[in-house]
Amino acid sequence: MRRTASRDRGEVTLVPMAPSDMIPALDAGSISAYTVADPFNAMGETTGAGTIGRFLGDVWRSHPCCVTVASRALLRRPPEQIAGVAEALVRAQIACREDRAGVAAELAGTYLPQPPPAIAAAMHREGAGHAHVAHPEWHGETIDFTPVLRPGFTARLVREMRTAVLDAPLGALAEIDPEDAHDLVVDDTAPRDAARRIDPGSLVGLDDPEEIAP
Repeated sequence: MRRTASRDRGEVTLVPMAPSDMIPALDAGSISAYTVADPFNAMGETTGAGTIGRFLGDVWRSHPCCVTVASRALLRRPPEQIAGVAEALVRAQIACREDRAGVAAELAGTYLPQPPPAIAAAMHREGAGHAHVAHPEWHGETIDFTPVLRPGFTARLVREMRTAVLDAPLGALAEIDPEDAHDLVVDDTAPRDAARRIDPGSLVGLDDPEEIAP
């Protein structure tokens, strides 16, 4: 049942918003805070619009954030094409881990509109800065790059989404078994194969239990 969010109950009102609109909205005081992927967090801080209060990686250990989605048309093409895409992703992720400064410079000059200081801050943080840290051993402020989504994450995400009040019916989300969700929406055959050949260490821990500790 929908009700007004209460600070005493630990509730917030979530408002969908384009990331590019979040920083000016925060600066203008029309929203109290935002949750978004980098480099928009770093951008908000480097422009002085706000301060990072906490990293989601300090709440949900090694949580996935952005994922790669392939079109059905690509998946219907000869398998070596999606295999090539997967191999390129794995190699790019290795580069992102091993040369963060170089990748930040390339992203700023070619792919992202944000200024280099914000991208560099997102890619390589010396620490959590002003953010509250409950689990320093998790290194939640550090962006990591892995080729395969953990099945346990998908299951836990379905469970957590059921606790939110949505403007649309839950539909299949209310009926699906969370343990079946991953296989229904994820086909990681190509990236798993590429990782086994190029970066097998990135596949370690895929069956570890999810850790959420606010």
